[in-house]
Amino acid sequence: MTGTDKLYLAPFQGITGMVFREVYTKYFKRIDKLFTPFFTGVHKRSNLVTRSDELHETHHNQVPLVPQILSKDVDEIVRFANFCSEKGFKEINWNLGCPYPRVANKKRGSGMLPHPEMIDEILVKISNRMPTQLSVKCRLGYNTSEEILDLIPIFNRLGISELIIHARIGKQLYKGDVDIRTFKECIDLCEKPIVYNGDIFSIEDWKEFQIDFSGINTWMIGRGLLIDPFLPGDIKDLPAPPF
Repeated sequence: MTGTDKLYLAPFQGITGMVFREVYTKYFKRIDKLFTPFFTGVHKRSNLVTRSDELHETHHNQVPLVPQILSKDVDEIVRFANFCSEKGFKEINWNLGCPYPRVANKKRGSGMLPHPEMIDEILVKISNRMPTQLSVKCRLGYNTSEEILDLIPIFNRLGISELIIHARIGKQLYKGDVDIRTFKECIDLCEKPIVYNGDIFSIEDWKEFQIDFSGINTWMIGRGLLIDPFLPGDIKDLPAPPF
């Protein structure tokens, strides 16, 4: 692993909450960025305050935390960003990747990806209202992987700070293979910093993706870390933490 490579922990609803992040980063030192499970239904500031236990800390053991929002509402995204900014956060993440039908059928998460005009409109409307940076976590599409090719020009043109791509489509959920060919196209087309996510379960997996994706130096690990919490340290050639 090069000295510039970074590892992110993918968020999981009901799993990677505050307690998990605090304990994990205390004993396992090689994650470079954390993300909250997504917030949604933030219709009023008062609703957000009552659910803000996840946002008490901007870092866990010096590892930066990024709050994530799942929404298709401009005011809700801006309200969330303002609240997070007041708490000291410098970045929020927009979830365009959740694959589950109950979310996607409402044109949220990955269900918004077949509608580039919606994403364009939202990004335009929030562009001058955001007090924080906005990164995006998405899939290659919901119905087909080609959907991402219509979205990258929008992401290039509008002010996102980083693009994290899980290299599947939403309808796959977590089944089947990742789409190496289309992700390579994304690398060629995207002018923003890009992060690879999907099926990093071992050092061998990561090494293969390094070969496949020349130029990528930031990697998000999800299920692989939950199965093997030592994996980030193994990738970074660290000894196992003492217990």
